[in-house]
Amino acid sequence: MISLWFHAALAGVLMSSAPVHPRIESFLDRTLPPGPGGTVAVARHGKLVHCAGFGLADRETKTPARCDTAYDVMSITKQFTAAAIMKLQMMGKLHTTDRLEVHLGPVPADKRLVTVRHLLTHTSRLRDLGDDYAPVSRDTMVQRALASPLRSRPGAEFHYSNVGYSLLAAIVERVSGSSYERFLAEHLFAPAGMTSTGYVLPRWAPGQVAIEYDKHGNRRGPPTRASLGGRWPLLRDSVGNLGEDWAYRPPRHQTGRGKPRLSRYRWKMVGWRG
Repeated sequence: MISLWFHAALAGVLMSSAPVHPRIESFLDRTLPPGPGGTVAVARHGKLVHCAGFGLADRETKTPARCDTAYDVMSITKQFTAAAIMKLQMMGKLHTTDRLEVHLGPVPADKRLVTVRHLLTHTSRLRDLGDDYAPVSRDTMVQRALASPLRSRPGAEFHYSNVGYSLLAAIVERVSGSSYERFLAEHLFAPAGMTSTGYVLPRWAPGQVAIEYDKHGNRRGPPTRASLGGRWPLLRDSVGNLGEDWAYRPPRHQTGRGKPRLSRYRWKMVGWRG
């Protein structure tokens, strides 16, 4: 299957209707190296013209990757976390200028100037906590993140931060009073037509979710296992499933007719332990 660092997009169409373009298939057969597995989806003028898997989604069971296989797309999920924060601001429940203590309670003196905006823009200067796959509860993650020393003054410099988005996910839960998955499902995914998105809310068919492997080929297991007691830091990351409506819709000025339509996506997301 794919390594931890390589994640293919995929299309969640019915297998009977998934198109396979012979020229694209021939090109991929000549180009793709042996070993990895994934799914390639190609759209032209808003129409899906090719969707097929290559390699294995599960090496142990020899399950092939298919058009509707779901994969871990990792930090692409950060855009959903950021959108959830902005949705909460639109709802009047928070402001990006809020300091962390407003939503996370008392914080150490060196974190008192850190704001939600700093987390969103990777300028909080917080240090990451180590292995994303280490089991940790939400509250323990928050405690450890706030206890670790800052790299420098908040806002002083950009530094890509995973833990910052884990804290944002925690803020989404505390402010909304809902689980991270449920809030995104109700306020972002459902309005966008993203009907197969989440940790455990979607009804994934047996074998549909690909097994994760690290860059050394070691089996990590299916990402959904995390949601039964999973890995909180990975809330910022996800498994993705692009549906049959995933394809790009040309703007009206290009088509000359109709109302512009947004692309619609389906995603499968990992969860946390605790």
